[in-house]
Amino acid sequence: MEPYERQETRYGLARTLWASYGRARAARVRLSGDWRSGRRTPAPPALHNPLDPERYRRHLATSLLPFWSEHSIDTEFGGFLHCLDRQGRVFDTAKVAAMQGRMIYGFTRGYEVLGDGDYLDIASRGARFLADHMWDREAGGWFHKVTRNGKPILSQKRLFDHAYVLFGLSTYARASGDLAVLERAVEAYEQLERHAWDQTHGGYYERCDRDWSVSSSDKTIIVHLDMLEGIRELAEITHQREHTARVEELTGLVMSRMRDERTGCFLEHFYRDWRYHPVRTRDVIRVGQNLKAIQLLRLARGSDDRQESAKAAAGREIMDFCLEHAWDHRHGGLFQFVTRNGSISSAEKLWWTMCDGILALLTLCAGEEDARYRQCAAELEAFAFTRFVDPEFGEWYTSCRRDGLPLDTRKGGIGKAAYHTVQLCVDALALLSVSEGRT
Repeated sequence: MEPYERQETRYGLARTLWASYGRARAARVRLSGDWRSGRRTPAPPALHNPLDPERYRRHLATSLLPFWSEHSIDTEFGGFLHCLDRQGRVFDTAKVAAMQGRMIYGFTRGYEVLGDGDYLDIASRGARFLADHMWDREAGGWFHKVTRNGKPILSQKRLFDHAYVLFGLSTYARASGDLAVLERAVEAYEQLERHAWDQTHGGYYERCDRDWSVSSSDKTIIVHLDMLEGIRELAEITHQREHTARVEELTGLVMSRMRDERTGCFLEHFYRDWRYHPVRTRDVIRVGQNLKAIQLLRLARGSDDRQESAKAAAGREIMDFCLEHAWDHRHGGLFQFVTRNGSISSAEKLWWTMCDGILALLTLCAGEEDARYRQCAAELEAFAFTRFVDPEFGEWYTSCRRDGLPLDTRKGGIGKAAYHTVQLCVDALALLSVSEGRT
């Protein structure tokens, strides 16, 4: 590996070129307006009764869970078929561990909010499929991808997968009281601690081979945020000091190692020793990960008041950057990819950026009264529910053009399942209900 100074010189020209490219893309997008002063061009019309908690309950009950329960359940082999087109037709039968975990989470939370026991039964089938077909009985851990009937296609151990299976199984174990599922979740977590935790520099590696030899020692913000989410959920059940301590340590690493001093945002890719690795992302900030970080850092509460104050300040700084540089002042909504100099890298808008944006804004509103954040939450809600929600077949499109016209109308895929939209409804319902009670 090259010395840090030599790498900085080597990548300096590349970063300059990427920044120029970002400015050129931004010129094509032609952003206008200033969110601080309120000068914005017209966006989608406001929804009737904006930020109504019942909107999220209804959406969960009448659009999201009915779509997934009708189309995703594999009644023949078990688990979930998560690659679905706009109408719910299956276009790929392969099953990815992370998406199985997300589906388990989605149906479990549906049961908790709506009280429909059928949803918990559906989640239990997903947990059985994972245990029967996606657990590596030789080396431990979860296979990345299997065929519809459970034969391994890719046997790598990816930390992204393990994070979401941990999160899904922990959520299900909490709701169902299933101790066998909880034991498997703990066993999988302990495999990660033995093989995927960097004992020298701290943090989790990105990927291991089937035998747990490290195949990518890079550190990514998405893995660390997702692991933080999964371990926090596990700690809520076990109350084990080792689990809560890992949550605190991960929070500290994310805050101290992965934030950009220039923008205040979290960067995506790092070498094993936490040096920033700009090549993998072309020096682009991924907005959705930063919006998710705002929520998770508030939830991962520790005993250090100074760290809590620092996390709150970081959340506001990140949100202000996103509203300044990623907010579309012409059509509404948030862009996902922004260069570190604040230029838009792509005009495509993704469903999950909208979900995490609404929740991040509501999270900040819950911590302090800020009319700016609440107004932006209402505007983002209007954009999401009028541009991404499919009124005919249910659920959300994967992506839209800048003006809100659907670009990718698929409802599920390798990275999309009943997670972001369900989590939006469940958490927004809770945040808005608390807010109503306070007022």
